Amino acid sequence: MRAFRSSVFVVAGLLLVGLTACVGGPPTSTSTGSTSPTPEASESATLTPEPDVAAATVVVTASAITVLGTDGSTLAGETYRTDAATVAAHLAEALDEEFTVEDTGPIGASCDSITVYGFGGFTLSSPGGLGSSGSIGSGDLYSAYVSGATTAGGVAIETVAGQHVGSTRAAFEAAVGDEIQYEPYGTDAYGFDLVNPGAEPYDVIGVLAWFDGDRMSSWTAPAAVNFMGDCG
Repeated sequence: MRAFRSSVFVVAGLLLVGLTACVGGPPTSTSTGSTSPTPEASESATLTPEPDVAAATVVVTASAITVLGTDGSTLAGETYRTDAATVAAHLAEALDEEFTVEDTGPIGASCDSITVYGFGGFTLSSPGGLGSSGSIGSGDLYSAYVSGATTAGGVAIETVAGQHVGSTRAAFEAAVGDEIQYEPYGTDAYGFDLVNPGAEPYDVIGVLAWFDGDRMSSWTAPAAVNFMGDCG
């Protein structure tokens, strides 16, 4: 609006000069320099940057790895159909942690080398090892193995219904309920969180949890929960 009013005044001034010349008034001196209007200070909104949300929990299930923030937001959500290197980079950013990388070399007489991305209490294995869902042609590119209660940076690691390394067998059974599938490894291993419960027995995919006595000691996801075999 200020620029519009200024142009009106300039036009009015030019008309006044013209009228004075027509009536024979004294000549009007003009300045050869141009005058620039003084710039007005502009008002702009000050945006307060959102604070970074810290990671609170990593949830590892048969279908995804999810990082939840302290405010309940999802900081990362990764399926097993993305290559492990990309997933590791995304998880590292969400967790604000670094990860380790190592190759196992050939395993036994019949298993290829596996690249392992480590985050303390859990790792990503690419390709998934023998007994992973990928080993039975699911299309999954890697598997996760959880053996600790937290990441290297202290972020809690959980699976279905908040179960974690150190959960008691009774608490686990009560939380997981009817989804538990007892499989060929015996009573120290449980298949649960099944993604295709109607499949043929050796094609069933889920999470395979292991117990040491009365406590959950580890789990693999996604796994062929009824798979039996070794690398020879």
